[in-house]
Amino acid sequence: WRVGTDATYAPFGFKDKDSGKLAGFDIDIINAIAKEEGIETDIQNLNFDALLPALQSNTIDIAISDMTISEERAKSVDFSKPYYIAGNGLVVNIDNTNINSFKDLEGKRIGSTGAEIASKIPNAEVRQFNIIVDAFLELQNKGVDVVINDTPVNEYYVNGKGKGIAKVTGEDYDAAPLGIAVKKG
Repeated sequence: WRVGTDATYAPFGFKDKDSGKLAGFDIDIINAIAKEEGIETDIQNLNFDALLPALQSNTIDIAISDMTISEERAKSVDFSKPYYIAGNGLVVNIDNTNINSFKDLEGKRIGSTGAEIASKIPNAEVRQFNIIVDAFLELQNKGVDVVINDTPVNEYYVNGKGKGIAKVTGEDYDAAPLGIAVKKG
């Protein structure tokens, strides 16, 4: 199988710093399925926005990349049964004490890779990023007040590269199923 993933969403997908190979939960899942089916995988690191077009153009056979199953995406691809339910959460700088929940976001500068939730917040200045690492960097540089993103990715960041710099705050919001995408039909 030709598999596409965006290896910037650790722990779902990332490049192992020692081997340089793709690793993570999504990589483990697709390799386990392929092994069970007796099929080899060729996993390609693509920008998230390129995954669905790559499926539609037959460049890849499968896309697995912390991808929420949505009605909009289901118009152009088919999805597996959900393999994970991911909520969205908040990441703030370690010294931030005024953002403790989604209720505190009105009028704030918000960074996100998926601006659907952020766009519903009144008077918020929403900055959309193509790569979550860029959103976390902008948070660190105080260009945004908060990052909204998938909780597992947030927790991986604050326990790794963001340790001592950022923290997760508030409760998860809007949990949604993640699925493996394939070409329609």
